[in-house]
Amino acid sequence: MAADVAPGLIRQRYAEGGKDYIPPAMRWKDYTTTPDTWDALLAEAIQRRKEGMKWLTNPESTCVIQGNEQYRPALELAKSGSAGAGFNEQSITYQNQDCLNYHPSTMIPGRTIVATNPPWGLRLDTDIEESWGSLKQFLRKEVGGCEAWVLCGNKDLTRILRMKQTKRIPIRTGEEDLRWVQYHVFPPKVASPETDVAENKEEEEVFVQ
Repeated sequence: MAADVAPGLIRQRYAEGGKDYIPPAMRWKDYTTTPDTWDALLAEAIQRRKEGMKWLTNPESTCVIQGNEQYRPALELAKSGSAGAGFNEQSITYQNQDCLNYHPSTMIPGRTIVATNPPWGLRLDTDIEESWGSLKQFLRKEVGGCEAWVLCGNKDLTRILRMKQTKRIPIRTGEEDLRWVQYHVFPPKVASPETDVAENKEEEEVFVQ
């Protein structure tokens, strides 16, 4: 999205038949657009990708994409995937550590978006609550004033964050029903007995399926 790359564009490079490849949409019975229209759209998408990648890798670009993953194999998979899509270290930077020790280089309140997929019991079933506790501390200390999206399939775990949900988007992947949960993280406040009481009351949440 940041580089204006059309979904599935990379697949055209590996499609059997090269330029003669016919995309599935053009095989639909009610498809009436001519092949020339598809060729024009594909050419436009390729040009927009070139311009987007040039902008994204420009040292003066205001877009910063950072990733962090504690589990090394998952990190290598992410790096391999982004490299295969044409994104280099100038486009996306990665770190390998616990989120408690992760300090993003750039956080802009009102503009920065954090997306995370913490463990919730499907493949990783150890130290789950501890991981969510670490995520809670990271969000409060590092991303105050920003927007966070958390992917989860266990409603009980989101309560550990003790943050008010602002939006929920249900999705299904495989046989699992998940939720993308949005939070607007409050800016850091100066600690005091009065603010602590008010904050604790405000953070109580109810997860509605």
